Amino acid sequence: MSQSYESSNTWKLCDYGGAIKRWTSWTDSNPGRRFEACENNWKNRGKGHYWEWVDEEICPQGKEVLPGLLRRMRGMEQELNQIEEDNEGLKDKLRAIVQENKELTAIVGRLGRQRMKMNEKIMVQKCPDLARLAPMRSPTGAKACF
Repeated sequence: MSQSYESSNTWKLCDYGGAIKRWTSWTDSNPGRRFEACENNWKNRGKGHYWEWVDEEICPQGKEVLPGLLRRMRGMEQELNQIEEDNEGLKDKLRAIVQENKELTAIVGRLGRQRMKMNEKIMVQKCPDLARLAPMRSPTGAKACF
């Protein structure tokens, strides 16, 4: 676990002209310990480029406990990222279902209107004489046969 983090806005320069930046070590042996190093130090390790610890070494118990806590935290962050991705996928599915529901509702409405028209035609076919004698309309607009 040899990670580091660079902070910005450092104005010091190394004797070789590289900018000196502040970093944070995330190794098991120096977790969270800050240091300053020339930006060219990574390419030319041990070639005289500036490098110095900013923080004191942490206590042995901290060296023991901190890496485990950091691993747990990273695991939780990964789990959170996965949950957020899953949530986005579920939102997409929900949007698709809502759209499908709108389309199906429109189809049901059209089919209901078609059914009412068919019922009206059937009623007219069953009692054509009554339809001519009593041109009353039902609330749906169909002629009543009574």
